[in-house]
Amino acid sequence: MVGFEILVNVPRDKRQEFLQTCELLGNASCRDSACLRQTLFENVTQLNQFLWVEHWNDATLMDAHLKSGRFGVLLGAIAVLGESNQLLRLETEDFDERG
Repeated sequence: MVGFEILVNVPRDKRQEFLQTCELLGNASCRDSACLRQTLFENVTQLNQFLWVEHWNDATLMDAHLKSGRFGVLLGAIAVLGESNQLLRLETEDFDERG
């Protein structure tokens, strides 16, 4: 499994608009069946710092998504509503929790 995460800092006055935008764009950007999950986390010790995370089962399809116009819209919204200087690509390993 592969994925990526984006760390975003948002000014307090743009918080609600950022959350609404993520909700709208998130639903649209993860329509590909190769996108397994998409989550937005907030740092509880640093308000208005968020982590956007996506997990994909196909690296080629994820790379295509990262070059797509749809993903560009998300990055544009992040640039307008907040600040991000970090997009990390992840490679994960599935494990069986039962041991």
